Amino acid sequence: MINRIINSTRHPLEFVFHFALRNIFAIAQTRTTGAPQEPDFILALAQFLPMHAKNLLQTMLHSYNIDFNIISVYCHQSPIVKPLTGNKGSEIGDLLLCHINHNKGSITNRCILFQSKIATTNIHLLTQPGDLNQLKIYTDWPLFEYFKFKSDLVGTQRDIKPKQPHMGAQYLMIDSKSSSNQKDFPFGTSVANRELFLKNNLSTELVNLLAFETGSPFDKHDLYNQTDDWSKMIWDLLVTGLQNGFSRAKSGFPRGSGPKRTFSDYNGLLSFSSTLHSIHAKSILKSAINNNNYNPFNQDIINTPIRPDELYSENIYSPSIILIESFEE
Repeated sequence: MINRIINSTRHPLEFVFHFALRNIFAIAQTRTTGAPQEPDFILALAQFLPMHAKNLLQTMLHSYNIDFNIISVYCHQSPIVKPLTGNKGSEIGDLLLCHINHNKGSITNRCILFQSKIATTNIHLLTQPGDLNQLKIYTDWPLFEYFKFKSDLVGTQRDIKPKQPHMGAQYLMIDSKSSSNQKDFPFGTSVANRELFLKNNLSTELVNLLAFETGSPFDKHDLYNQTDDWSKMIWDLLVTGLQNGFSRAKSGFPRGSGPKRTFSDYNGLLSFSSTLHSIHAKSILKSAINNNNYNPFNQDIINTPIRPDELYSENIYSPSIILIESFEE
């Protein structure tokens, strides 16, 4: 199983991910007009982490006959959910990180939904009303409805269980003043709590997710109508998000600069090309996306120039997405 393989190479994986994340952080700092904000760091992660991750994983795990597909989407218009009683509407999250493993016909899914916060110390106290409303979603999971989301899902209710914090919903702590000290790490993770406390380097949490030792499980997409509401919510976010893509002028990508989907075998922002032919035949992305108007796997359009506004929408609420699929032969 992939968890044993990942754990056997854990230390070098964490080491290389650590420096990749530092480089991504430095890109966000240097290219952003003015002080970088949370969306600028999320964009840098969505743009460059797939490329680094694919190269690293394929190089280090090639001898184990494991293949990887990785896709990311940058969005900065998180869905708003509204508890049926009490609090006002709150964002559901800024970044959805998923790992889906295919192993001889079986599929295992894990994910982490992150809310991002600029935090220049290892402990960060949430005090603003909006932050506290959002925290209540992650700690209490009240019955809520989609308030601002894809139109056909607005008003849909989700009742997430258990009603307590879990590793599938965490905070991404971003140290915007991280030093050049190689031991420092600019991206850390924390469990949901009013006092956010740095738990892991994001590089460690990435390796934990690859080994299925963090995050929360969610069911297969073809069980959508029979599954629990946590799994339904994750697929709501995934399938909707894969139809999205946002501009970010502050980071050098104004409206119309191209779709913000990054496949891991292409260096940089996605350009539709023959690189898409490497998508694994068993990828769940095909079945999930083929049910929607946007289909990046349609071979007929790969080499056909298409205007950016025909490829993505900035009108739908979605978190950014980084989806890793692993395939064991």
